[in-house]
Amino acid sequence: MIKRNNSLDVLRGILLIIITVNHIGGPLSRFTFQPMGFVSAAEGFIFLSRYVLGLVFGKRLLEGREMELATILKRSLKIYGYHVITLLILLIPFCFDHLFLGKWQSPELIPLIENPRIASTAYFLLLFQPEHLDILPMYILFIPIGIIALKAFSRGKKILVLGLSLLLWIFGQFELSSITGLGQIRLGFFNLFGWQILFITGCFLGYSRTLGIKIIPKTKVILACTLILLFCFAIVRYGTGLEGWLINSVRSFSEKSNLQIFRLINFFVLAYIIGFIIDSGHFPKSKPLAFIGRHSLQVFAFQIVLVYCYTPVREEIHSMGFYPKLAGQLLCALLLFVPALMHKYYINTFRPVKSYSSTKNITLAEQEILK
Repeated sequence: MIKRNNSLDVLRGILLIIITVNHIGGPLSRFTFQPMGFVSAAEGFIFLSRYVLGLVFGKRLLEGREMELATILKRSLKIYGYHVITLLILLIPFCFDHLFLGKWQSPELIPLIENPRIASTAYFLLLFQPEHLDILPMYILFIPIGIIALKAFSRGKKILVLGLSLLLWIFGQFELSSITGLGQIRLGFFNLFGWQILFITGCFLGYSRTLGIKIIPKTKVILACTLILLFCFAIVRYGTGLEGWLINSVRSFSEKSNLQIFRLINFFVLAYIIGFIIDSGHFPKSKPLAFIGRHSLQVFAFQIVLVYCYTPVREEIHSMGFYPKLAGQLLCALLLFVPALMHKYYINTFRPVKSYSSTKNITLAEQEILK
């Protein structure tokens, strides 16, 4: 039986709350939006999920258990189902606009109303990805790729896979708007060629952890160096009046959509520090945050709906002053417990826990860890 790492669940819960708070907008975003340089919660959320994938399936490979294609496709199809259901829920207000007093406005979804056949087809084919609806498609596409990478790692082809990932990331640094902006094709904010490197490195580090291999040792000297680097990134990001060739270069090459070089370095510096804290046993052990993290897929899909529903009233709430804006962010953060509780009830009611004995198929324990 695979034991859950409570710290990873807590971290995932923290990232989900940060993502929600930032998407809602308000005073808390001053502290939650890229507070440590050029890194957002999105990078951590994506990397962490693939790190867990590497842990779980790395253990399966070590135990000599095969990863069936049906199991992999089932996981991708489950995420695809949430992707489709999320859109259908968001389209309901358009059908009952009079109930919303004409306030439901979502420019991102207008193509689905004006040209439903073409836009919906593009959406189902993952070629049309409105704002906030472009994260799940990455998971759908990269889960099979992550499994292929893990199999290659187990066969001693680590350099080949990581080298190919690096080449794709370099290719992703070039402008691709001419490809992604044709007609109804809108591949979302995130450049897949750039962001795939987080998926692959996450799988690699998770797999290496399963083998007991430490890619970068956890030492106080390295920790001190990463803390200094993190401080420098924060100074460059928020320092006013700072100029110079190096500072301007860091700012220029920290763009998010392509995951540019200094943003990538900033992320791995922060990831090392957080990993050091987790391994030292000093990471917070919050049961509420861990609870949200255990149901991350359901919570993430819910927060997309929440943000879209909040958007029509955001301007009115913000016009009321500081406290209504703060209350809106806090309320939306608390509402994240709703999908987590609903999913837990569903599991307890319709999916009773079975034996965790080793079987050819993926166990229920592993399915829960992968969420």
